[in-house]
Amino acid sequence: MKNKQPPTNAPQFPVINEPNEDSFSSFKKDPRLNTSVYQNTTRKKSLELRLDLEKQFKIFKDDESFFDALRKYKTKEHQKIITSFEDKPLDNRKHILRNLSDIADNILFVAYNRLNQSMQEKYGMPSYLNSYKQNLEAHLAIVAMGKLGGQEINYYSDLDIIFVFSHRGDTIGNVSINNHQYFVKLAQKYINTLSVMTAAGRCYQIDTELRPSGNAGTLVISYDHFIDHQMNRAEPWERQALIRARAMSTEWDFQDLLQNQIEKLAFDRPLSKHFIPYMYQIRQRVIRERAKTSDNGIDIKLGSGCLMDIEFILHYFQLKNGRLFPAIKQRPLFDVLNTLKDHDCLSQNDLKNLTEAHLTFRTVESLLHLNKKRSESFLEYNSDAYEKISERLGYSNSKSLKDLVENMKEEVRKIFENIYKKSASDRPKAERTNKRART
Repeated sequence: MKNKQPPTNAPQFPVINEPNEDSFSSFKKDPRLNTSVYQNTTRKKSLELRLDLEKQFKIFKDDESFFDALRKYKTKEHQKIITSFEDKPLDNRKHILRNLSDIADNILFVAYNRLNQSMQEKYGMPSYLNSYKQNLEAHLAIVAMGKLGGQEINYYSDLDIIFVFSHRGDTIGNVSINNHQYFVKLAQKYINTLSVMTAAGRCYQIDTELRPSGNAGTLVISYDHFIDHQMNRAEPWERQALIRARAMSTEWDFQDLLQNQIEKLAFDRPLSKHFIPYMYQIRQRVIRERAKTSDNGIDIKLGSGCLMDIEFILHYFQLKNGRLFPAIKQRPLFDVLNTLKDHDCLSQNDLKNLTEAHLTFRTVESLLHLNKKRSESFLEYNSDAYEKISERLGYSNSKSLKDLVENMKEEVRKIFENIYKKSASDRPKAERTNKRART
């Protein structure tokens, strides 16, 4: 096969030389030049498990059989969790959500390797020229957002992701295209393959609306574009969304670089005076325009005083104090609540109320997913689903669960208002709110 070389002027990462004393100050301020790595102590074990899973599926030569096997793997693993842990839904919720997220990570990893291999067979390896004029492979990172980023997805959760590729350049193969085109084609195939519903089920519904500029923006962006957008053009809610962003790539150096910069972008910049009023307005608009409302039900996810309020409360303290107290820079909300016990951000009573409400709401949400067999967050009090959930949680009087969640909802909302409303008297006009405003 004749190799086609990419042009010598192909954009690439900045070359990092040892800075002199005069340039050191500006060197530190540019996140694109900071190569300190984010160490994930569990990734070696995770990689071994995923490679083992990949070997199991190599017997399927065609893509249709391969991905049907992945769909069946997901169904089987979910059933194991239901059988093993749902007998004590409140006690096991954190463990259940983490296991569900690990299954998603495994499928995302194995699916990516399969599709990337077939793409390279057609277009060759995406490449770039380093400072020594050597051709090196460019890589794609899947940035998990929201509950997937926090490793707390539910049974029928959509997966919110952003695609970021490492270097500009061209593929080296008989049919050469530039790296951006290559990774866009790969991402499109990836989304379509994982999202399609077959007789064996669906892997996952993939959502990419959290990417810069949402549906109006390109599906895949370069590392430099991602950094530039977050530094100079991102809206406040996009910064808050970075708290739970988790970079995943088959190339660890790129994964570490990107994850490190994501954390810096989220935590290492001061908050503007308009940040809290803006986020308060965003939250209010979500309640008005997206949350399901009824006197005979509750929107566990988006409703006033529910899960999204808890997320906003915790993210407020993380953004405000994360730079000084690195221990609270957690992605899973269960871990954030546990870590806040050692800080004076909240009263112990407020923290207790938030912890109990978060556990209860996430458990009800999970049981609602299982009952409806779809992603659902509205719990209707006079429905069969409510009766089954109430019974599953051990309430002999069906009204007891309603009283519990309504009381929790009121307490959470009081805490939210105390934090946000006091800072929101001068509210800037927010941009339109849609699903991209959900963290």
